[in-house]
Amino acid sequence: MVPESICELYDKHQRGEKPRLSRNEILEALSSITKSYSRTFIIIDALDECKTNRIRNELLSEVYKLQEGSDTRLMVTFRPSIVPKRPSSVTELEIRAHKEDVEEYLSGRMSELPSVVQDNNELQCKIKTRILSLVDGMYVRLHPLSLIY
Repeated sequence: MVPESICELYDKHQRGEKPRLSRNEILEALSSITKSYSRTFIIIDALDECKTNRIRNELLSEVYKLQEGSDTRLMVTFRPSIVPKRPSSVTELEIRAHKEDVEEYLSGRMSELPSVVQDNNELQCKIKTRILSLVDGMYVRLHPLSLIY
């Protein structure tokens, strides 16, 4: 069940009254949610896509504050090129895909591509090689590790 405060914000957004929520509205809604449930899970994907380090660190700081007042579990994903600020109590777990696993996954998806690709083994090889070179370095860090238990 979605809390009433979230439904109200959603309705305002849908009607165009509130096309963009303020930072305080978002924080108040998150705080309200975390206090109304015995345990809350927050997942932030692609943290590295924040425009600036300042925005990234402010976001994490606010979420860490939510954890202090409730049983809020956090999982954050980001590329290794960034190093977000975090409390010393936060545990990181690096998860990397093996090249062979990614290649197997891609091979299984080639049949979903247009026939011009399906019929061209050389093109398939180029596509897989390029994707494999881009995937290198993608992984997940869990904050904190105790989330999964």
